[in-house]
Amino acid sequence: MSPFPSKFLFFSFFLIFFSRSFSQTKPTLQIFDSSKVCDGYLLWQDKTKCQLMDRKGNVLYNFPGNLCSFFYNKNEIVTHVAGNLTTYNKNLDVIWKVSTYIDHELVVTPQNNILLYAVDYDSINHMLVRFDKIRCFDSTGRELYQWSTLAEHRYLLNFVMNDKNIFRYNIKGSHDPDSVLYKIAPSLTGITRNFADREFFHMNSIQVIPANESEKKDSVFRRGNLLLSFCNYNDSLVSFIAIVDPNSYKILWYYVQNDGKQMHTPGMLPNGNILMYVNSDCRNAVDSSFIDEINPVTKTVVWNYVERLPDVAVRCSHGSCQRLPNGNTLIANINGYIYEVTPQKKIVWQWHTVDAKHLYRAFLYPKEKLQWIVDEQ
Repeated sequence: MSPFPSKFLFFSFFLIFFSRSFSQTKPTLQIFDSSKVCDGYLLWQDKTKCQLMDRKGNVLYNFPGNLCSFFYNKNEIVTHVAGNLTTYNKNLDVIWKVSTYIDHELVVTPQNNILLYAVDYDSINHMLVRFDKIRCFDSTGRELYQWSTLAEHRYLLNFVMNDKNIFRYNIKGSHDPDSVLYKIAPSLTGITRNFADREFFHMNSIQVIPANESEKKDSVFRRGNLLLSFCNYNDSLVSFIAIVDPNSYKILWYYVQNDGKQMHTPGMLPNGNILMYVNSDCRNAVDSSFIDEINPVTKTVVWNYVERLPDVAVRCSHGSCQRLPNGNTLIANINGYIYEVTPQKKIVWQWHTVDAKHLYRAFLYPKEKLQWIVDEQ
């Protein structure tokens, strides 16, 4: 009997398998309702890269580094590359750079100042503890100020210890803040990105509050204050978001999600509400990540969207959300999905890639803000 049929079948099977594997690894635009989608250029970021694309999924630009932002009315790119805060012109010539580790956040304010999260380390009870800190630079690379949870850890501990909504640890023995910190700070054993034994909070987001309707009701929500996210990884302290005075760094307002879950990219909206991505609980396999819009005055949920995409229901880290000018909401999660939903919760745009190394966040920019980059390509 001729071996041809069996060889032919094997070769056909190989071609089908290879073509399917290739199609599964190639980024795909899965849904595109052009009449409902907000126009603009989309920037997405993961652990290794930042990429700009149009709404058809065409890649327009690959930026250096793993965090990226842009100045206002100034054609310069701000990135984190190889342990340096770096600015480039449109030809990717380095303008200036400052040595600093950046973790999670890099934003440019309307005043063209740069806010980022760096880290401090200190030994407490013979254990090396990691603390996050905000560093602020102007558009020339000159550092304006720092604020560290290390320097403020006693204030922060006293604040959370006096609120049972946040602090859920039954203290035995000394109430000294350093002793309490050692007991409640979660272990970082096995988390390779850290060099410390423990971590005091884990901060992942900064927003300089813009003009909004809630500031007319309470000065706590006034423009210029900082909206920060404080995350925690154990049952002693729950995660919360807080509005902080940029001068005194005292907490003026805070919000705890009902189950104390982590929150990413909380942002004050023009209508005075706050939108946030709420991570699922990794310990609960049936839990889902979701997006909440809350009224910060009453601390009630006014809009909610639960993630129901294939294989992405449980996402206990990363993720982002953004309210778009047309009223839709852009959502991104760690599994490589970026999608846009209407206020009625219909998906009108969806893009997916399995190539992303822990897709961190995605934001849509008006075309006019980044046209200078696209025109160069």
